[in-house]
Amino acid sequence: MPSCDKGVPYIGGIVTSEVGPSPRSQRSWENRATIIPRHLGHPRGIVGRVTGRMMVRGNECLNEWIVDELADRTRSEMRRIVEVGPGPGVGLSYLLAAFPAAQVCGIDHSGLMVKQARRRNAASVQSGRLTLVQGNVNVIRAFHPVDLVVAVNVLYFWKDPHTELHKVRDALGDKGAVALGYQLRRNLPERAQESFPQAGYRLYDNDEEITTLLQDVGFTRVDSVIRGPHRMQVAFR
Repeated sequence: MPSCDKGVPYIGGIVTSEVGPSPRSQRSWENRATIIPRHLGHPRGIVGRVTGRMMVRGNECLNEWIVDELADRTRSEMRRIVEVGPGPGVGLSYLLAAFPAAQVCGIDHSGLMVKQARRRNAASVQSGRLTLVQGNVNVIRAFHPVDLVVAVNVLYFWKDPHTELHKVRDALGDKGAVALGYQLRRNLPERAQESFPQAGYRLYDNDEEITTLLQDVGFTRVDSVIRGPHRMQVAFR
């Protein structure tokens, strides 16, 4: 059973060490501390390959829970689904299984993650059910109208979440929805709470911040679901 089922706070499978640096190496420590957050935001090279494997272990149960929740709510309506930032493709596997009538697309700006996701879901790529694209959120407009956009542990890495969510909303069909999976700052290890902001990423202190963000973008209804340290907000166009 993945350890996130036991409430261990993960982002992409990383439980960051709580052991602090010696005084003489503080700056070097801080630089090293941002390596994993930076590769979670954009995996590449040898460290990126290792990070991808960690994502598989750490995000599996979160992705499974989110997809199960979405399937219970929206199964009959989904025909076109896009996952933004699918990493190594674990969530895509669950989406393909839960929505057998849907065409699914994964968009990731890491070419390495696109390769891993393609390998993990090779049969669905070959059958034409799954499309994988290397790119950012701008690519999503090519798939309009989308019924469902899913982004799990992605929100932290958007420097301007209003702009990114506007792009997502514009790509949705009239009854489309976006599902954001995330964790709050307090549910992360102390070292992750430090290293993510050091790497230039944003953490959130409460669910209301994200609800307000979605409402400000123009989503008319926002539902929240909580399971231990894990959160999902589903916003409808």
